[in-house]
Amino acid sequence: MVWEKLKQIKSSTIPIDEASNEEVSQNMKYLLKLRQCSNPLNPTKIHFKNVQHVQEASICSPDYNDYTININERKPENININSNCLNSPCFSGFYWNEQNSTLYFIDTNSDDKEKVVANFKCELNQRIIEIELNGTKKYLANITILHRQKEYPINVDITREFISEIRLFPEFYIKDNNKFKEYLSNLYGNYAKDTFIQYNFSGWYTIKKNDIEQPSLSLYLNNSMSNVKAPIALLKDKDCVNSCCKFLALFFKTSTNYSHLLMILLYSLYCYFAYFYEINSIYGLRSLLYISAPTGTGKTSLIKILAKALYVNPEDSILRFDDTIASLEEGLFNRRDVLTLIDDFYAQGNKFDDQAFKTKASMITRIIGDGRIKGKMGADRKLLPDRKYRGGIIATGEFIDLNTHSSYLRCWHLNFEANSIKLDDNLSQLQQSPQLAKSFFSAWIYWIQRNQNIINKELFDVNSRFLNECKMNFNEPYPRFCSNVAAFLSINHFFAKFCSNFKLTYNEEENHRLIINEAFEQLEMLHEYSPTEIFIKAIKNALDNDYLNIATNEENFIKRSYDGFTDEQYLIIISSKLEDIIERYISKRSYGLKINLALKTELVQKNILVSTSNDFTSKYTKNRQVSPKRPRVYKFRKEVFCYEL
Repeated sequence: MVWEKLKQIKSSTIPIDEASNEEVSQNMKYLLKLRQCSNPLNPTKIHFKNVQHVQEASICSPDYNDYTININERKPENININSNCLNSPCFSGFYWNEQNSTLYFIDTNSDDKEKVVANFKCELNQRIIEIELNGTKKYLANITILHRQKEYPINVDITREFISEIRLFPEFYIKDNNKFKEYLSNLYGNYAKDTFIQYNFSGWYTIKKNDIEQPSLSLYLNNSMSNVKAPIALLKDKDCVNSCCKFLALFFKTSTNYSHLLMILLYSLYCYFAYFYEINSIYGLRSLLYISAPTGTGKTSLIKILAKALYVNPEDSILRFDDTIASLEEGLFNRRDVLTLIDDFYAQGNKFDDQAFKTKASMITRIIGDGRIKGKMGADRKLLPDRKYRGGIIATGEFIDLNTHSSYLRCWHLNFEANSIKLDDNLSQLQQSPQLAKSFFSAWIYWIQRNQNIINKELFDVNSRFLNECKMNFNEPYPRFCSNVAAFLSINHFFAKFCSNFKLTYNEEENHRLIINEAFEQLEMLHEYSPTEIFIKAIKNALDNDYLNIATNEENFIKRSYDGFTDEQYLIIISSKLEDIIERYISKRSYGLKINLALKTELVQKNILVSTSNDFTSKYTKNRQVSPKRPRVYKFRKEVFCYEL
């Protein structure tokens, strides 16, 4: 393609002939920019470069010297200029020419002394900001780009290639990438020595000391700090003692069940304390707190007062249970070191048959029980590592159904009876004065921060003492249970110190006794939800209510349509009948139980089910006179069910 020299060009003319659509578009863009910044003047020269052919054309332009525009965004040719025009030195060897908007490097050791680096220059507006988000650091610079007497403020990540940061500005080009990197290094300087650190998350963060003799300092990052952007904000209340006193007085009057309120409060306090269990390698309280009560009793209103206390936007404290599993995982990861509420702990639809609910419920309990969120797929299709989780989750619902016994072991269940939560002036005052809860939890966090050295020194011994007490009091097979109780007792101990410092009334010994009593009730609930116990209760219920038609001997079972028979030692039941009875029992009582391999194995190990095959059932070998003639049957030890005909 050959360029033709155009004459008598007006300001409204597009000087393109026999050009491609791309060239037309680019030329139009540059002309519009020129017209915005100047009035039509005498024609001057502009050089269009297209691979090998360079011709001249006249356009309307400011009264500047000749310059080069790259229509196809190719790099321009070097321009021979007078060094006197380099009127604005930038850094050592770099100069800015205001007239033709070009950044040069003067190399006295080279034949080509004047090298074009770029057609813009940069000015750093403020200190570089170091942003830390979920363990990843970024260094952001607020830069003003100068180009043809115009300023373009942008934020760039100095750890990335600069050219990738300016792709939105096609009029900018960099000719000598290596020299431009040298130019940027002069611009940024040694940013590590003069960096403003900004954190885009909340929760406990360790500030490491360079001095080995001084211990690291832990800060609770929140939006009240000048260098933190976070969803959590703490309140520095000058009258926090009175606010804390009033909050506790009102809170413990919201229900007739004081011990349940105590467990809720201690669990909420633990959420902001869990970090110190982690750094001291103590298992701690790894359970979801489940609050069940009939609809309309005020359970959610009570928990919202605690969960919303520290959030800048109070609604951020609540996770929607009908969100996707991935969304719930991200929501929990972004809510570490804080209390989170999951309201209406059921998916939409049938509460009994919705498998999606049970999957989500198991996932949530495992996150808090295991203290980690499974790794997700990254942008490059590589699996990212698992992420740690600490904090606490309070879930509310009408009743509990978690599908597996392991999920129940990851829960601490508190059931409020109807009318046990008082919907009176005490609850209303807490709702109408959210600053009371905000002041209380802020004071607790600030107290932990001030006393962190003492806490780190004492926590292991305090928790070990209470853990040994639990192992002596509770004869149970669930190690998680004892660690949960020990954590409640430890928080009770440190909260008593907090109250002592603030001159608040709190009876540590009496509340210690109430925690132990609550633990015994909790252990009974865990036994009740044990798959083996549910299985035994289901069969007993069927036998007591004649849902199973059991023959007194094998001869009657052969001749008539019975569901099973009994002899001196064993209770034999047709497998299909038994499984139907279990299914009906658990559906009426909202238990989560399946007759699977794990349950059958446990029944055999506890000498309840007699089996010699991998299927745990046996085929009845004698021919019955009724259908089914040769069914598969389960064989149980009769004394387990205390069954007498």
